[in-house]
Amino acid sequence: TVQTARSVREAKEIMDKGIPDIILTDLAMPGESGLVLIEHVRKNLGKLSNLPIMVLSACAFEADKNNALGAGASYFMPKPFKPNEVLHQVRQLTLNRIFKAD
Repeated sequence: TVQTARSVREAKEIMDKGIPDIILTDLAMPGESGLVLIEHVRKNLGKLSNLPIMVLSACAFEADKNNALGAGASYFMPKPFKPNEVLHQVRQLTLNRIFKAD
């Protein structure tokens, strides 16, 4: 099941109801930055701190990428991108999490 959130607040509300297999986020979101979401997940989900977080963003300066990865993102993909690139990376990140859990 895919769930969408239009803001960091909505994403937090969704995660209060259940933990996703992966998070895809942008840095430029209404209200708070996607960095706030990344930091929230890494600081507040304890044993699920290995949850993959993929950033898809038009904020593609090196500093943006470094900030996202420094906050705890697993992967940064600048826009524009091809859908098959996203699917490939989602598979890789979720499979890596499964194998690390075993």
